[in-house]
Amino acid sequence: MPEDKKPSSMPDIPVDRYRPTGQLPPEEREKKSPYRPLLIGLVVIFCITIVLVFLQPFSWKDLGQGIRHLPGRIAALFTSTEEEGALSPSDQPQVEVSDIKAEQSTEESKEETPVLPQMTDEERYRLQIEELQEELVGLRDEREKLQQELKNKERELNRVDRELKEEQRKRGEAEKKTARIEAEFQTVTSSYEAKMEALEEQARKDKETYEEKITELRNRLDEVEKEMAETLRLYDSRSQKEADAVADILRQAQENRRRREKAEADLSAAQREITRLKEQLVEAQRVREGDLVPLDEEVIKPEVIESTSPRYPLQARRRGIQGVVRINALISENGDVLRATVVNPSPETEMLEEAALEAVKQWKFAPAIKDGQKVKVWMVIPVRFKS
Repeated sequence: MPEDKKPSSMPDIPVDRYRPTGQLPPEEREKKSPYRPLLIGLVVIFCITIVLVFLQPFSWKDLGQGIRHLPGRIAALFTSTEEEGALSPSDQPQVEVSDIKAEQSTEESKEETPVLPQMTDEERYRLQIEELQEELVGLRDEREKLQQELKNKERELNRVDRELKEEQRKRGEAEKKTARIEAEFQTVTSSYEAKMEALEEQARKDKETYEEKITELRNRLDEVEKEMAETLRLYDSRSQKEADAVADILRQAQENRRRREKAEADLSAAQREITRLKEQLVEAQRVREGDLVPLDEEVIKPEVIESTSPRYPLQARRRGIQGVVRINALISENGDVLRATVVNPSPETEMLEEAALEAVKQWKFAPAIKDGQKVKVWMVIPVRFKS
């Protein structure tokens, strides 16, 4: 309604006539609103709940009971708040005529637009309470999910820890075995070096002997040449007989020279033969992987790494047959049992011998080592049967 058509003056009309029932001006509504303490209480409860969920260990059962009693407490709070917030007519504030005109113009503008249903404060607060309850349920589910994930992570951590300990144990065993093999290899190397030193010493002595013989021959040849020169000087003054003797001496000297040259050639051939024999000796003593060697002190014996208990024949157990069966097994460079035979077989222990052979063929060994190479060996393995 236009303002120029309104009467110039209006009587004092109670404010409640132009204001929706139960509403106050914004200033008084902020001061006298009966739901403000309730809203503050809900916010405080929500904050405390969040703190309990994320920071403190608590019982979800106690929290659920608190949530179930929450509506009753809220209703009691509503009752006390409405009683305290009721205003007497004398406390109603007086409104100026200009305020009434403004409210009338506002009401007329509201009449032109459709009025939408509005929720009361109580319904809005109850809706907020329900939303808070749903959030609490969601937080509880999230907490249970996090607890389950934590348990899964703990189980995974325990599994990884067990695997790490097993890997450390295997690594320690491998290091011990490597140290043992290195020590044995060092022993074998020392033995080989001692043998080589002995051979070199023998070759040196032989060379010195040959050199002494050559020196002796050269000295003798020098003496013969001197005698020949003296003979030639006295040749003219001697008789034919002496000349023939000188010729014999010359022939003897030539023969000695040929012998010396032959001795030197034999010495060179002997030195070459010694070198060849040394190379053959080194080659013969060199062990290749997969060679079959006798099980002596220079060989690192095979060790059992996987074994299967022999099957005790029922008939032998009933008869009380027991004892030790000795199996002679051929162990390959890979640790497998290639062949196996019984040492001193006996008719009385025939059933035990078959069971022992069947079990030993399934065993796995760490291969024998000689000169740092994996080799085949025959080894006697005792298998005990005891009822």
